[in-house]
Amino acid sequence: MSYYLFDNISIGILLAIGLEIVAVIVYNFSEWKWRKLALLSGFLLLGLLILMDIFVETNREQLERITREVVRAAQDEQPRTIAFHLSPELLVGGKYNKKVIVQIIDNWLSEPIIDSNLISKLEVINDRNDNGRVEISILTQFDPQGKLASVSLLKSRWRLEFIKQGKEPYKIVNIINTSVNDGAGIDWANFKL
Repeated sequence: MSYYLFDNISIGILLAIGLEIVAVIVYNFSEWKWRKLALLSGFLLLGLLILMDIFVETNREQLERITREVVRAAQDEQPRTIAFHLSPELLVGGKYNKKVIVQIIDNWLSEPIIDSNLISKLEVINDRNDNGRVEISILTQFDPQGKLASVSLLKSRWRLEFIKQGKEPYKIVNIINTSVNDGAGIDWANFKL
């Protein structure tokens, strides 16, 4: 389903303005007995569009929300929240499945590690059909008493690939680290845990 009208409400606002202009013309040049009601049509359409924008979560909005939840869960040391958003088909680097990744996350987040995660850029690259792709840049400040205290600030870029099955929300099916501190990303295929 296309959510273009919800993702870009400016088209709806232009339609409401156009409808209101037509309503003013009808009001001024018509003998129609309900012409005063016609003046409300543009405002009613605008109100309806605003309500739909509030209550309809588009694919893009869902991908952004899930990505923000995962980043926040890493900061707040909530591995269960991260695991919830991982697809059973997750395969990182061609060798790490969901079970292994969840164990790694549990181990890493078992003690304070991240002081703060700041999303500096979040871009939904693909939100059509059942596949989604998000590229995200994160500035991570590590806990001064944690196991990575020697690294004060980490700048990383990630690509998250999502899959959606039926009416279920998107789930992360692949995680690709594209850059660490403006250098090369992590090669998961050769990464030793």
